[in-house]
Amino acid sequence: MIKILQITCLLLITNFAFADKLVISPSLYIDYDSPILIYHSGDTLLVKFDSWSFTHEDIDPKAIYQGIDLSGLERDFIESLFVPERRKDFPSWLAALSTEQAESFHHNNADINIKDIKNIKLYSSYLAELNEGNIFILEERSVHRIQVKGDIEFYKGLLKSIKER
Repeated sequence: MIKILQITCLLLITNFAFADKLVISPSLYIDYDSPILIYHSGDTLLVKFDSWSFTHEDIDPKAIYQGIDLSGLERDFIESLFVPERRKDFPSWLAALSTEQAESFHHNNADINIKDIKNIKLYSSYLAELNEGNIFILEERSVHRIQVKGDIEFYKGLLKSIKER
């Protein structure tokens, strides 16, 4: 009985020691301060702080647009939102969708960043008018979206806190 209590206490302490790291893939994690709320609903994880929040989701290529399956194209499509030259190889209907989607994520005055962590690409933009940022993480086998609601300092801080495991 004492052994079980010791193991239980050790597990509780271990959980608290790693509570401020969100592992989003075998290669990456997000290092963040203690939130006031962590909530999971469907495919989305919400992490809320006093004055800002972020959500994380794995992008389903079949659900980016209703009725359109972008399986196998999801990485190219997300990249085309930030690198318009990528659209030239798309069929005209897909290039038009990319242009439209890019405008919704970042207008001409958005703060746009492209970052590499080894063979992983991070594409991000922040719209000050909406106090909203979007970070897309393109890995070999998955694409993630992180949406930040709050001031640009929080967005930049979160972008810096995405680290290699």
